[in-house]
Amino acid sequence: MLTTGFFLRLVFFNGALGSDDRRYVLFAEQIVRLQPFETLDHAASRLLFLVLIGIPYVVGGHISHAALANVFYSLILDVTVTVFAARTFGRAAGLVAAILMAFGGLHMVFASTVLPDTLNTLFLFIAAVLVYRAIYQQPARRWLVIGGAGLTAGLAYSCKDPGILFLPPAIAALVLLQRTPLRTRLIETGLLIGAFAAYMALEGVIYLLYTGDFFYRSTAVSQVHNAGIETLGLADFLREDWRHIEFAWSQRGLLGIPVFWGVAVMIATPLRDRRLVYFAATGLLLVSYLMLGSSSATRLLPLPVQPRYFLPATPFVAVCTAVLFESFRWSRSTGMRVLLPLATLVFALSMALPPAAKLSGRMHNTGTMKQVALVAELLIDSGRDIYVDETIYREALHFLHAKHAHLKRIPVAGPLPEGYLIVYPEPRHRVPDLSDERLSKIARLPVAMHVSLDTRSVQRFGYLGSYRPQAALLVHQNFVTPTGPDLRISEGNCSRPEEPWVQCRIVVQNRNPVWAEASELAFGTSTSSISASGRTQIGPLPGRSFVTVEINVNPPDAEMPIIRVWLDPDRRLQQEDRSNNEAIYEGGRWQTLSSRENSNS
Repeated sequence: MLTTGFFLRLVFFNGALGSDDRRYVLFAEQIVRLQPFETLDHAASRLLFLVLIGIPYVVGGHISHAALANVFYSLILDVTVTVFAARTFGRAAGLVAAILMAFGGLHMVFASTVLPDTLNTLFLFIAAVLVYRAIYQQPARRWLVIGGAGLTAGLAYSCKDPGILFLPPAIAALVLLQRTPLRTRLIETGLLIGAFAAYMALEGVIYLLYTGDFFYRSTAVSQVHNAGIETLGLADFLREDWRHIEFAWSQRGLLGIPVFWGVAVMIATPLRDRRLVYFAATGLLLVSYLMLGSSSATRLLPLPVQPRYFLPATPFVAVCTAVLFESFRWSRSTGMRVLLPLATLVFALSMALPPAAKLSGRMHNTGTMKQVALVAELLIDSGRDIYVDETIYREALHFLHAKHAHLKRIPVAGPLPEGYLIVYPEPRHRVPDLSDERLSKIARLPVAMHVSLDTRSVQRFGYLGSYRPQAALLVHQNFVTPTGPDLRISEGNCSRPEEPWVQCRIVVQNRNPVWAEASELAFGTSTSSISASGRTQIGPLPGRSFVTVEINVNPPDAEMPIIRVWLDPDRRLQQEDRSNNEAIYEGGRWQTLSSRENSNS
């Protein structure tokens, strides 16, 4: 089960997202290379995570190596949960836990990203297991186990802030769930907190060496993260919490098991097996606080909510589900030993596979940056300089990689440079790197390309669905475009490979990289008609390219359609220039409009 789950995470591999991961690898590289930095950024406050993804990033040289390392960390998490469940509650419980961990939607989607949630979950669960052992298994070196739990909790908190949510249920469990003398329980609680504080002090010293600020982590949270969030009144805060619940329901393919099923199971399991009180309390605190809590202890600041934030709850849900199934006597028959894991497998896959296929290769800015990379690679061959705004420049690095050096930043002052300028045209897709005045000057330049970033065009698995375009790019040209006979049809033919479709393969060669389209001319007689296939974009064309146009001809024995290919779809050229930029496929050969008019006359 775990091997299959690992394989599925490679199948749905995401890698670079053009999002927070860009900032993570930036600081990870600086930390691994022992380079001090002065930037105050919340992303730089996750020290252990940055080290553990920074090493494979620096050694491998690409962000995908860091994402692949994260997949291996997720496998370690799966093995840890499975071994604990099997050794503590039986092999059948281990199998159910393995299924829920291996085929959980959150793990399939987010394990292959450079985000801290997987490592945070791993260390948080290990810390919880150590506390469980100290309470219920009474190990010989009990003090060492409790100290290790506090240290591991510090590692979890170092990866991401929810790691600190381990402490309240752990402290309560050490004080309330043991029958040892009160003095012993208080000493053990102090040891747990002291080990956690010792690690945080060590981390503070490291930040002091890198940044000159011992309290860098808390400073970054308060001044960078919390400073940008509006303080809400109680009524508005509760309304925001309700919106979070609605959001979670809308994401039930990913959150159905860890949140909705998980809450029910973690409430029910302690009623059947009191050993799970601590695990259930930890999982419930994680889900409820991440859904309804505040990011500040003194103000009502609603936490941002994304599906991946609930990853830390998944191992607790898996263990509670496995133990709940084992607690019923009827579940121990031979038939149920087969049926329950099989039902769990079908349930987990039915929840996980649709969102995994839908999101793989299109999360966050993936679609946008893939299109930026495609456009940039096409423009690089033109020999002209390519200028982008600061946001595109930073985020496109891991999508262009070696060719990223061809991009230049649009200067914030002075005359606009000569070459291609790529910007987001819509304000909602812009980070204000450029002033409105600067953008206004760019907008008055001729548009060489308009790229609508419909994420269906970059879908890895062809997932069918209706998605809004993520954004749009405008490629402006700040140079004079020569007009004249730019279009060259060097090859073209139409055939009927499969009735009733007519397939035309057109090879177009032109001097300048511009958009070209292919469509059929209006055509119809009393015996035949064409149901339009619409226009097909086949550019930008820096040199030689081709397009295959399929047109439905009804009835099948109708004559071949007339195909028209043209440059300059926005009709910016003058009428006298346009005739040399359009061509007709008719009578088995290509002609420009001007030569066709001469032959007709």
